[in-house]
Amino acid sequence: ADLLIEKGHFEAAKAYLLLAIVQNPKNASAFATLGFVHMQLGEYKLASESFEESNRLVEGNPYTMVALAQSKFAEMKYAESC
Repeated sequence: ADLLIEKGHFEAAKAYLLLAIVQNPKNASAFATLGFVHMQLGEYKLASESFEESNRLVEGNPYTMVALAQSKFAEMKYAESC
């Protein structure tokens, strides 16, 4: 998925990541990367959900926490972004 993201092929990366998650629903990294892809596509609610699941699987990852705050801010859920 990383190469697809580097090339700007976000929809293809999203499909690849969803398949990876189906194959391993405990893949916190795939959920975090999917959240990033959703952010790039302007799908902020889906991004928040992906980051939340990543954080549920591996709590306290600083990257995920910052990304989750950014996605909540993009959703205009300002109180939840702090």
